Amino acid sequence: EGETPAKVLRDLSDVIRSKVGKAVVALAAKDKAKNTSALLVAITKDWQSTYDAGKIVKSVAAILEGTGGGKADMAQAGGKNFKFDEAFKAIQGQL
Repeated sequence: EGETPAKVLRDLSDVIRSKVGKAVVALAAKDKAKNTSALLVAITKDWQSTYDAGKIVKSVAAILEGTGGGKADMAQAGGKNFKFDEAFKAIQGQL
């Protein structure tokens, strides 16, 4: 308790990336305290020359009625709605 959904998503993505080979990790959560959404995209080192997490997040942030940004290896977005299925489909469409 006390950790924000964004921090939990970052920590979880680090664990996932340490256990898999090539991957684009996309995670989402609802911040119950703020009634907002959190979305994270993280790229393993093997695919960082192919995919850019910052660009992916910026392209789907509007789906969540929010904004996002970050670096090529990890980026986050936050928004006002919880259209996670739509956001994940948009991410998948870029891969």
